[in-house]
Amino acid sequence: MVTNKRLILFIVTFMFSAVVMAQSTDLLSQKFLNAIDNQDYELAVSFFDEDLKTEVPADKLQKQFEQLIKFKGEMSRRDKVIKTFYVPDDIVYRFLWFGNQGYRLWFKLDNDKISGLRLMQEAVTNDYTLPEYADMSKFRTKHVLIQSGNYGLTGEISIPENVDDYPIVILIHGSGPNDRDAGMFGNRPFRDIAYGLASNGIACLRYDKSSWLFPVYLSENEKFTAWEETGLDVCNIVAYLNDIEGINDNRIFLLGHSFGGNQLPRILDSIDVAGGLMLAGNARPLQTLIYEQMEFLYGKDGIDDADKRRLASLQEQIDRLETLRNVDPAEFEGLLPFGLSPYYWKDIIMYDPVETIMSISEPVMLIQGEGDYQVSMKDYKLFRKALKKRKLDYLAISYPKVNHLLFENEDEPSSKEYERSEHVEAYIIQDMLDWILETYKNSNK
Repeated sequence: MVTNKRLILFIVTFMFSAVVMAQSTDLLSQKFLNAIDNQDYELAVSFFDEDLKTEVPADKLQKQFEQLIKFKGEMSRRDKVIKTFYVPDDIVYRFLWFGNQGYRLWFKLDNDKISGLRLMQEAVTNDYTLPEYADMSKFRTKHVLIQSGNYGLTGEISIPENVDDYPIVILIHGSGPNDRDAGMFGNRPFRDIAYGLASNGIACLRYDKSSWLFPVYLSENEKFTAWEETGLDVCNIVAYLNDIEGINDNRIFLLGHSFGGNQLPRILDSIDVAGGLMLAGNARPLQTLIYEQMEFLYGKDGIDDADKRRLASLQEQIDRLETLRNVDPAEFEGLLPFGLSPYYWKDIIMYDPVETIMSISEPVMLIQGEGDYQVSMKDYKLFRKALKKRKLDYLAISYPKVNHLLFENEDEPSSKEYERSEHVEAYIIQDMLDWILETYKNSNK
């Protein structure tokens, strides 16, 4: 484990002259979409470089958009543009709806030409509405670009109005590619949390996860690890808040949801902050939860022979992880769960969150839904037991019927519950609010 907490941080210099996107990059993607709106596909491909024109000619581009409109619904633009970088490339995202389904359009731009284009379906639908506890007059939003290694993390800070000395919470996602809202169907749990807290004097920083922003690049990096995807980016965000925003460590809280909660102990063990909130974080190994979740979901409709074969194949992949413990990832052969690399999995299996949480000094709040089938009360009890042994400040709360997205199930726990557009329960927001303010007050006495 890291002993000098500051040694792991990159020096965030923000020499924007080296990475700033020219205005033409934004205009180029705008012109491309204008051509698509007008069904002028020849004009659209005229903005491509020669290689991309060969790869995606006008008729192929037309077919792709027309098929989406046919099967998903009419195309409309979302009021959102993201400009970032993966050195040396300039990247622009624009966001679309096809019917009710969200998509993002990835542009790589080079010398005033589009050199890369990819249309990706998102996990979100156009059903989100603001929760009642979000008072937009009580805070403002600031968009940020944060350098983490050789790429830029895009995000936003919700800043309370007329409050000078506010605590700030960094929201850390669960597993897999996630946007800043941790969006799923019509639900935006991170936006709910950020707006709920910011309406009551607590700032929040939400960011787009590196694996969501840069799948094209990171898929080519077999040595990419869970720490790089989660912990290292958070460390650089803390450094950004310190150096650029002038916010001291004793004002910063970390909130980890799901796998972000699992990773929270080792992040807290690597940097100094005011405290941490663990929301539905898994204490048990990720591979154990993966099998449980698959078995649970297959069992909802009865496990047939095909399901049994899938579970057996998954178990074989999980069993290989034990071999990986004593093998150099570079020399490991064999398929692992979800096709993730040996480097990624070795980083996960060599880390024990329960053991690590015993060594941290920051106060912790533990939150768990009792109706959560993805991360269960078994995990909650393991963390609570460890926190009790630690004999430092902590608060642990579980909520009846609450699921993994932090709203109450209407029916029996299942993935179907996520398809309803709901909000993080107001009483959970209130409990987090009370704990953060009280912890912040005590730390500044």
